[in-house]
Amino acid sequence: MKNNKKLIWIIGLLVLINIVSVGAIWMNGKSKGNRGEKYSMERKTEMLKEKLSLDDQQLETFMKLRKTHFSNLKDFGKKEKELKIGLIETTLSSNIDSSKISDLKNQLAKLIVEKEQFNLDHMKEVVHDFSPEQKQKFIEMTKAHLERGHGKHHKGKKR
Repeated sequence: MKNNKKLIWIIGLLVLINIVSVGAIWMNGKSKGNRGEKYSMERKTEMLKEKLSLDDQQLETFMKLRKTHFSNLKDFGKKEKELKIGLIETTLSSNIDSSKISDLKNQLAKLIVEKEQFNLDHMKEVVHDFSPEQKQKFIEMTKAHLERGHGKHHKGKKR
């Protein structure tokens, strides 16, 4: 009986320590996350300014275009997610509808093409006021970024 009480107290204490530890880790990570994102964006902005030799006006224009672009990309992401979910549900349903599956795949392909064109149009707008040297450096940076796996479902990117 005494051993059972001791065991219950030990288990209770371990559960309590676990809860406190998880809470502390969660709170610590939450507070660092915001600071880390801000630092990361500031660091990326300075790196971009330095590597492309952007003047203040070019940098300001670039950041405004970037913000608008990523805001608009969210709509593509939502539509793409909806189509993929519909495709999965239709494909795995008990009553497989081949024409609906084909239609969803075509809609998804069309959306991906539209998104890529949207990205290309954005890039044209970004480099519009760049010098030839800045454009070339931007192309090199973009290629390196893609070769590292970024831009394709964040492969290779540590989170």
